[in-house]
Amino acid sequence: MEQKLTFDDGILRLDVNGNGLLCFNPSDFNVYQRFCALLKELPVLEEQYRTEVEQIPEDASEGEIIELAGKELDRAKEIDTAIKQKLSGVFGANNDFDKLLGGVNLMAFGSNGERIITNLLNALAPYLENGVKKHMQDAAADAVQEAKLSRAQRRAKQ
Repeated sequence: MEQKLTFDDGILRLDVNGNGLLCFNPSDFNVYQRFCALLKELPVLEEQYRTEVEQIPEDASEGEIIELAGKELDRAKEIDTAIKQKLSGVFGANNDFDKLLGGVNLMAFGSNGERIITNLLNALAPYLENGVKKHMQDAAADAVQEAKLSRAQRRAKQ
């Protein structure tokens, strides 16, 4: 007979623009570390996108523009897919970022003029920062409690 084990795993479930739930533990240092690594990598990815996708020579003919646009659209999709895979690597493979973002390319711009990836990471940062801060505060409180207990045990032996 199958039994069910249920416990508090600290998973936060965020509805992402009505497209689905992003699930992760914001106090998990592994998630935080991967998130910070992606933040550092993002400027490189954006520059790669600008140089590989957003560059059409000004003197290109109409035929060349159409041919280049097709190649650039393919490359834009490749970069978008690669970044979404990186996001799944940060937050867990169970999170489908293409679905969560409604199929929008992460290099597209929001109405605020920022890229979608930038808006997403900026929106997620407070959750991760608060989760890690809470984890560190709890760990510090546990260490203080353990030190007090150890001190009390030493005094009791005297």
